[in-house]
Amino acid sequence: MNIYVLSVIEGQEWVLPRQADDYQLFSTLCGRKQTQWHPPRMEILREHDDGTLRQYSDFPWLGEHVLILRARASKLLRPTLEPYGEFLPLPADEPISLFNVTTVIDALDEERSKIVRFDDGGIMVIESLVLRADAIGGTEIFKLPERADGVRISDIYLQETIVRRIGELGLKG
Repeated sequence: MNIYVLSVIEGQEWVLPRQADDYQLFSTLCGRKQTQWHPPRMEILREHDDGTLRQYSDFPWLGEHVLILRARASKLLRPTLEPYGEFLPLPADEPISLFNVTTVIDALDEERSKIVRFDDGGIMVIESLVLRADAIGGTEIFKLPERADGVRISDIYLQETIVRRIGELGLKG
């Protein structure tokens, strides 16, 4: 079983909240369905500081813990992704949405992973991650649970099957 995480492609487009205070919103989603969504206004960064264009992306980058989709990607992937979360609109100069992963699986193999802990036993950082395949099963996209120490914001994890499907659709980024 191959599991992937989101990663930035050098030179690709980014999407950022217009207000710096709004970054916090994206780290507090924690796999929970949003019942009162108040989306921040977003800006797509299409150019580097020197004015050269960034590479187009159907998934403008914000971080490993969030998945932002342009309208085409959202339309094509909706049937595949919907069982694992919810699409939340984000206001920007073009239609984009956040896919909020609400499927949370406690698949971390703490004994086989390399974990640095705080003095009280809470997880500071996971240096080498090992996941339990039996816990994941056929789930194609998921997050790990928020840890009691509240420090760990889970990345989004994707099984190879869904990564391959995204690639077959010709989406970029």
